[in-house]
Amino acid sequence: MRQRLGLASCAVILLAATGDAGQGPTLRAVMRDKLTTAQTLLGAVVRHDFSQMELFARQLERIPYAEVVSWQAAADRDYVEHAVALLGAARNLREAAAARNGDAAVREYSALVTACTGCHSHVRKMRTISVPIR
Repeated sequence: MRQRLGLASCAVILLAATGDAGQGPTLRAVMRDKLTTAQTLLGAVVRHDFSQMELFARQLERIPYAEVVSWQAAADRDYVEHAVALLGAARNLREAAAARNGDAAVREYSALVTACTGCHSHVRKMRTISVPIR
């Protein structure tokens, strides 16, 4: 288990290193890392592996609010609400895991997925609206 965790940590570091030098990870790398972490988190939720839930929820919590907002040049209120919902769901899931409450962890994982899909839907909609018509 520790070997797998070590390999996962190396993968995260490698993903983060794919950004431009001095500019931190690219948005694509950050999103890929979030997806991988969320998928691993689902496995922990299904198995009621509370220590893994805490570990991976904490990784999602480490996304600073300012970084989330900076992903959009002109972040609108809806985008910020989705971002805050993601961070809140990650925190609540970690707390549910610490309390060893499997039912609450399932609810919070659902809230996490809802925040992710809602945000991606919103961004797709905004891209469609912002395309100039010639």
